[in-house]
Amino acid sequence: MDKFTNNDLTELAEQDGHALLSVYIPTERAGREVLQNRIRFKNILSEVEEKIKEAGSAGEKFIKQLKELHAWENDDDWWQHQSDGLAVFLDGDKIQRWRIPVSVPSICTCEEFYTLKPLCELLQDDGQYYLLSVSQNDVRLFQGTKTSIVELHPDELPKDLRSALNIDEYVSSLQQHSTSASGTAAMFHGHGGSDLDVKKQDEILQYFRHINRALSSYLGSERRPLIFAGVDYLFPIFKEACDYNTLLEEPVSGNPDRLDADQLHKKSWPVVEPHFAVQRNTALERFHAAGPEGQGIDDLDSIVQAAEQGQVETLLVKDSHANRVPNRDERKMMNLAIVKTLRAGGSVLTVPAEKLTRPAAAILRYSIMEGSSK
Repeated sequence: MDKFTNNDLTELAEQDGHALLSVYIPTERAGREVLQNRIRFKNILSEVEEKIKEAGSAGEKFIKQLKELHAWENDDDWWQHQSDGLAVFLDGDKIQRWRIPVSVPSICTCEEFYTLKPLCELLQDDGQYYLLSVSQNDVRLFQGTKTSIVELHPDELPKDLRSALNIDEYVSSLQQHSTSASGTAAMFHGHGGSDLDVKKQDEILQYFRHINRALSSYLGSERRPLIFAGVDYLFPIFKEACDYNTLLEEPVSGNPDRLDADQLHKKSWPVVEPHFAVQRNTALERFHAAGPEGQGIDDLDSIVQAAEQGQVETLLVKDSHANRVPNRDERKMMNLAIVKTLRAGGSVLTVPAEKLTRPAAAILRYSIMEGSSK
């Protein structure tokens, strides 16, 4: 899976032109079904070719890029290593692509803005989060959603305690210090860390600061939740070292070395899921409370007008499981509302379809009574 961030989403939203191509296909991770990945891509390329023809002279800039897309069909290794969906964007000069951990429908559009709703769902509704697994012997970073988890490999992340502190003798001295009277090593692998002296805690803190610097460099301004996985007494020390602003207060407790990615996912999703439920429910409550004051609207035309003026603080859109498929004009208006909201620094949340009576709703930064459908 490729790393897709809020910054990437904002950059895509800020692009416009006479013709921008957006392409999405669902993909398979493993088994014989991975053979479908290339077939689906080949099929969507036929739609891409039609969109280029329909664009007339504005589509000529895509001819060279179309050849590059066809060349992807021969990349056997790449098609064997997909996620749940593939998103591709072309502007005539460059191609951007991401393997994303959510299933998406097949989509091909050529319009003045990129089609972004599936990516909003990726970043918001499906609950994307990070999981940091830490022990003496191993440091691993994962990116997860409700349905999947994959390991990431930041270059700066230390592999273990020894490589972080760069002192080989540290491990043996730490084990001697942390061995209980029964001869069982307590540090990092047990539950007897309460007798750690100040010096050893400082050394662990130093270790965690190395990890924090790597996370800060890799995650940048990300706001997705981060879960710590490790033995209980390490978590307070990690919190002291970590300056990531959405580190969750509840860790995944225990020795993570004994857990593979699927086991970590099973333990971590119940920890993080309430965070996303609260976020969505709070936004819905704010929308319903804002209506009487003119700060909550759910007429799509009015939402687009407000978004163009930078008035939309939070845009709520129905998730992809809605029963009714929007028509082309409605889809374009929805995408325009998303693009304009993001450009003005607003946030976009997808919510369960049954929570909204209309395709979208918006919480405004300040009250306007006119144009409201309430």
